[in-house]
Amino acid sequence: MKPTKHSGVALVVTLIMLSLVTFLTVAFLSVARRERSSMLVTQSQTDAKNAADSALAFAQSAVLGQMFVYTNIHNYGLLITTNVDTAGGSPAALATLQYLPRAPVFAFTNTATPPDERFYLDFNRNRMYETNGGYPNYVGDPEWIGILEYPDVPHGPTNRFVGRFAYVVLPASKSLDLNFIHNQANVAAAPRHFLRNQGFGSWEINLGALFAEINPSLWTWNSGAPYLTVGAATAPASSWSHAADLLLYRCNTNYANLQTATAFFGAGPIGNWPHRTVDGYANGALMLGGAFPLFAAGADPVGTPWFGGDNINPTIPLRYYDILELFAAGRNYSATFMNSFTNVMNGPSGSSNNYTFYRLLEQLGVDSEAPKHRMNINYTNDFNATANSATNLVRWTTDPAGFFTNAAELMIKASFVTNYVTVPIPTTNYYFAGYWLGSNFVSGPAFGV
Repeated sequence: MKPTKHSGVALVVTLIMLSLVTFLTVAFLSVARRERSSMLVTQSQTDAKNAADSALAFAQSAVLGQMFVYTNIHNYGLLITTNVDTAGGSPAALATLQYLPRAPVFAFTNTATPPDERFYLDFNRNRMYETNGGYPNYVGDPEWIGILEYPDVPHGPTNRFVGRFAYVVLPASKSLDLNFIHNQANVAAAPRHFLRNQGFGSWEINLGALFAEINPSLWTWNSGAPYLTVGAATAPASSWSHAADLLLYRCNTNYANLQTATAFFGAGPIGNWPHRTVDGYANGALMLGGAFPLFAAGADPVGTPWFGGDNINPTIPLRYYDILELFAAGRNYSATFMNSFTNVMNGPSGSSNNYTFYRLLEQLGVDSEAPKHRMNINYTNDFNATANSATNLVRWTTDPAGFFTNAAELMIKASFVTNYVTVPIPTTNYYFAGYWLGSNFVSGPAFGV
């Protein structure tokens, strides 16, 4: 049959349609593949969020459990995850994993050795496992808790582990804050040293002494260094030098970068600077007896850098935001504090030195915030607003009635329980709400200094 021009047109249309169908098919498969990848990412994110929520719920229950068991809301400390059910390397024991189970996860660290079971989080970065409850009752590495697909039955072929979590609960309200403690205020010594006098501010809390108590074999003590005010200077021991190195980072490697007291409070309030019996700069002379010394007028150099002030160079003050910054490289303390700190923890396994970081976590943190809605017991402040701030340095002696009424209000509020009992009022649809005043008038975080 002789082809016509109409058959040629039909062929072209067929080819166009075939190309269009092919293009749409490829586009559909590409979109489907992309959607599947997106779905898997979303599913993984959902699983991770659920695991994080589970960890938070477990951590909250662990904290509350200690409070309820010991009937003391302050009975808490450093908490980490620990396993109950472990397989112990036995395949037969895998079928018993159910309660806070240790999910079997293995990874090759070195091809020449058998795979490692990664059942713990190496939070202190010393590449070894610190058991919990050693030396005695030390807190060790957090252990991963497996999440079963069906938590009400043991692990098995049809009940897989779908995730795992670990947590570390830091006792922020019980720990010292690395951002607000320690000083090198004793400029009379050479080199300058820490000095604690009357405890006027948090910078008079001794970080070097804390180090020496946590691990005396790492942080040695030199009794002459910390409180040196007279006589010849002695070389500071490692506890003091390491504390000074951490403090120096906050000052951007130069103590002169600290604000002066005048710049911190302002030209007006600085006229109310603490009474001549208070050593606001912690620069001496020492209060050695029961009577307050009388410092000379202007003894505190309020126009010089003050350890209660922020770092002003750069504009944003340097501070520690994460306690893991103690392991940071490239800082002024990395070659001294950090190297000594990690070396002692990398020593022989089973030594109390391995627990140095966890013992430090129990006592040191970076999470303090400025107090809000609290009454300052030293200086007048309207704790419900910011107009009358304690930073004006006006003593309560100028307003004793205000101190009494504000303190009484806070004590009542801290102990006030509403709706303690409801009593129906006869012949009405109303109820009378009873109120109860408790016996503990300072039960809440109402006061500060």
